[in-house]
Order: sequence, then C-alpha cells, then structure tokens
Amino acid sequence: MSSTTTKVLYPVDRDYHCDRYFWDKDVFSYQCKKGERVFYAKRGLIKAEAPPTEDLERLKEHYDVLLLEADGARGMDLKLHSERDPVVPEFTTATLAIASFSVFGKRLSEHCFGCESLTDRLIDEETYSFLLTHPEGIQKRMKGTRAILFNQAERADRSKIENIRRLFPDLPLFFGSLEENVLIERKIP
Repeated sequence: MSSTTTKVLYPVDRDYHCDRYFWDKDVFSYQCKKGERVFYAKRGLIKAEAPPTEDLERLKEHYDVLLLEADGARGMDLKLHSERDPVVPEFTTATLAIASFSVFGKRLSEHCFGCESLTDRLIDEETYSFLLTHPEGIQKRMKGTRAILFNQAERADRSKIENIRRLFPDLPLFFGSLEENVLIERKIP
C-alpha cells in the first residue's frame, strides 16, 4: 500500500508502479492479491492529498506494508525541513530518508529546499554533515528502524562516500542508485 501524509503528484504525472489506485473508502473493501501494489489518497485540486491518519492506520489491518511519503523537497535534491514537516504518523515502524549524493560542488541555495538564504555555499562533505546533524535536517522525526539512503551515489567520487561513512559510524547509511537499482555501499552500525 502506498500513500502520503502530505501531498504527492497524481499518478498521471508520476509513476508509482501500483496495480490499483483508490480515491475513496472502497480501498477498505478491496481484496488485494499477493504481491499487488495499491495506492490510496484523496483527490486534491492540484495534487493527491493525504487521507485521514485514521484511514492510514486502519489500512495496517489490510496490508503487510504501508509505504507513506512524508515530505518531499519540491523537486530539489536536498532539504532542510520546516517546523511542520515531515509528517510521520505515530504508528510508523521504519523510516527511510533519501537525499541526493550527486550535487557536490553545486550551490546549496539552488539544490536544497529550505537553504535558499545560503547563497554562496557550495555543497561538500561538510554540507552533508550539516544536513545529517541539523535539528531540521535529514534525521528529523525518524521513527522505528531507521535508514538513510544517499541516492545517485554512483555519480560521486568513492572517497566522498568513505568520508561521510567515517564521519558517522553510528548511522545506518546506504549509498546507491534508485534509478539503476544498485547498492554501492552500506554501513549498518
């Protein structure tokens, strides 16, 4: 089961790789087949919107896994959260944070939502360290089993992966590519 706790693009604008899509309470009477992927959200004016939290929690009875998008970065590679996000339900058992690892040397203000005021800073290992330790950064509101995936890591120099891994020996860090379906490095404490 896939859904959101905020808003996401409609399936016509983004492929969620689901077999069935629901926009109403019919999702509760649907008998899902083994391996079938189901999407559920409310229709909004511009984007698909979060169903009530009670609905999402109730869906735990119907599906083995609920994959809930809790906060996007408006198409940007990195993000500092605002005080209201990410929206992570209390019943969350695992959290996966995803951040791009392909923007080294680029301007932080142009590639990090929430960092617009940092106009001259270039993205480097120190930037990732900042985002991993900042109270509004990558780890904000993570619950349950935690993992951080640095996506597009195949585009970065291997030494950068090693540097981040060394700086954060106690974090469950993964470096890979969602597009290429490749895991380059993982570090589980």
